[in-house]
This record gives sequence, structure tokens and C-alpha cells, in this order.
Amino acid sequence: MTQTVKRPTRAERRAAARARREERERAAAAAAARRRRLIELAAVTVAAVALVAIAIAFQGAGDDTSSGDAPVGSAESAALLRGIPQDGTALGRPDAPVTLIEFADLQCPFCRDYSVAVMPEIVEKYVRTGKVRLELRVLRFLGEDSERAAQLAAAAATQDRMWQFVDIFYRNQGTENSGYADDDFLRGIARGARMNVSRAMTERSGEAAEHLLVAAEEQAGRAGISSTPSFLVGPTDGRLEQARGAFAGDRVVPAHARRTAGPLVDGAARSITGAGPEARPRLRSTTAIGVLAAVGIAVAAYLTWVHYAGIEPLCTRGSDCGRVQSSEYAELFGVPVALVGLVGYAAILGSLRIRGDAGLVGTAFLALVGLAFTAYLTWAELFRIGAVCQWCLFSAGLMTIIAVIAVVRLLRP
Repeated sequence: MTQTVKRPTRAERRAAARARREERERAAAAAAARRRRLIELAAVTVAAVALVAIAIAFQGAGDDTSSGDAPVGSAESAALLRGIPQDGTALGRPDAPVTLIEFADLQCPFCRDYSVAVMPEIVEKYVRTGKVRLELRVLRFLGEDSERAAQLAAAAATQDRMWQFVDIFYRNQGTENSGYADDDFLRGIARGARMNVSRAMTERSGEAAEHLLVAAEEQAGRAGISSTPSFLVGPTDGRLEQARGAFAGDRVVPAHARRTAGPLVDGAARSITGAGPEARPRLRSTTAIGVLAAVGIAVAAYLTWVHYAGIEPLCTRGSDCGRVQSSEYAELFGVPVALVGLVGYAAILGSLRIRGDAGLVGTAFLALVGLAFTAYLTWAELFRIGAVCQWCLFSAGLMTIIAVIAVVRLLRP
């Protein structure tokens, strides 16, 4: 028995051909859409990186905190002190068993000789190893240049940059009372110390700086200090004794370190990853970005409040938020970076309300700008400031996740 194969009708053949044509058209349209999205992604990436690079370049060219004209010894000073904790006038770990207090006038040539020839060895052998904590008391009895230098050194202490400022000052010390320590000279030293120069120049005549200098003078009077450099040394939180003779600190520090420094227990630093909440598979990318941006707004708002309130941010062990927040990298064109971040997160949140490709491209652009900027700030913390802030790392993590989701959202058909 023969089976008859039914041939498709003309209408069926036309319908099949139309379906194949529509499938090819859909595939071509999808490929064109992918190419367009890739071009858009490349464009917004280039624009984001260029925008951040231009902002950083103009910040460096126009802000007096740049280091393009750094004075002699800036690199050596940074290398000597890098990674050692500072707190106001103190250098070294607060739990070091020995404390050495130096009384110095920044115009004193003998103080300079000590700082250049002797102090580096003390720093490397005893301070960096946690055996000794140094404290500096700046006096101002040699003349007007001493007065001006001491005021800015006191302002540097509020940024935890006093030791860099003083060390670089000594390396560029001029003739006593020749008027060399004018504002231009002091600004240059502050730039070399990577200070927020405009802030320091304002605060040098303030109550906090004057209080620091008066306290140093009063302590010198009580200890019978009448020349510089002079030293008090002894067990931390114990009775300090005056070490007499030129560069006496070089002799008494090893003795006290051997006598009182027991085994030191190094605290384990906590790693702050900054990972934001993971987006569940069911959670739409728009909602995920919105939630993360809202968290970023809260963090940035807190740091903005900390900046204007003039207080120390909450910080976990292993971080040095105060040092980061008081560095020159804490401002962009005089505006707190925290406030810039607040505006950026708010802009990302607002871009989610824009429909169509414009909204997708806008969110990706803002997120990539934020990612490039936080990457720059993280680099600055690690390699320029020598300290990290948990809040900054958390914000960088948030922005990284937002950028990844925004890019995937843009490329999604």
C-alpha cells in the first residue's frame, strides 16, 4: 500500500518563508542592538575615564596641595615615615613601651642635624618595630621665622602630618631669621608633606594650633628645657627623665628599649571588603542598583556630616579613617569628596527613573565615573596617604557592584 505525502500548499509555503525571514530579521536586529550597546558601553567608559582624569589633572594643577614642585627631601621623608601611625604630635604605636619626647625649634641647626643624621635610625630600628613612640614639642623662641614655622607645624598635627612637615622643613632649612619662612616657603613644605595646604594655612592661626604650641612651651618650662634639641625619655605612661647632651636621644633610646621593651604582640588588621548586598536572581537589576545607591547615599551622608562637624569618623582596627579624611585627597576643588560621592549616588538613583536607552546609558556612565574615581581614591590611600578608611573601601565596593550591574543592564538585549 503506497503512502501519499501531502505537499504544503502555496499559503503554507509563503507562511514558512515569512517566518524564516522574520527570524533572520530578528537575529540581525539583535546583532545590531548588541553592536550598538557595545559601542555605547565603549563610549561611556572612555567618557567616564576621561572625565575623572581631567578632574584629577585640574585638581593637581589648580589646588595648592599638588606635589609637582615638591621641595628637596619630600620623597625621602615619605619613604622614612610611610606606614608608621601618626596621631597629632606622636609618631609610632600608642602601646610602644618607651616614649621619647623631643623639644625642637624648626630654625635650630642642631635640631636639623639630629633630624637628618640620627632620627632616621631611631625610626627604623625602634619606632617602626613598635618599641618606641616619638612625640614632638615644637618651640618658637629663635625669632619670627620660628613663630611662623611652628604655627604651620601645629596645623599639620591636626592632619597627622606633623612629622613629614618638620622633616622636610629641616631638609630645606634656611639662614636663621633671614625671613625665608614666608608663606610661599611654608606652602611648599606643606605640599611636600602632602597636606591639605589651604586648610592648614587657615588653621595655623586658630585656637587649636595655639593651644598645642602653648602646651609644648609649658611642658618645656616644667621640665627645665632651655635649649634644643632636648629630650625626655622613659616608659610610656610612666615617669620621663631628661636625657642631657647633644643628640642624647640616640644614646638613651636603645638603653630604654632594651630595658623595658618586652615581646610585642602585633594586632591582626581586619580586612574591609566593602561588599554590598548580593542581588538575588529574582531581584531586578534596577531595584538592585537603587538599593545599593541608597546605601551609598547613607555612607556618603555620614562622612559629609563628619567632615563639616570636624569630628573623627568611627573606625575599626586596621583602618586610619581620620588620617584619610584629613588628607589632601579628602577634597576635590575645595569640596569634600564625601559630598561629591553623595551627589554621585543620588544622580545614579535619579537616572533609574529615565526610560529607554537614555536611562541605561546614563546609569552606566555615572556608575563608571564613580568606579574610576573610587579606584583613584583607593590608589591614593594605599600608595600616597599610606592609610585606608573602611568607609572609603566600603563605598568603593558598592560602586564596583553598581557599575557591574549597570554594564550588564546596558548590554542585556
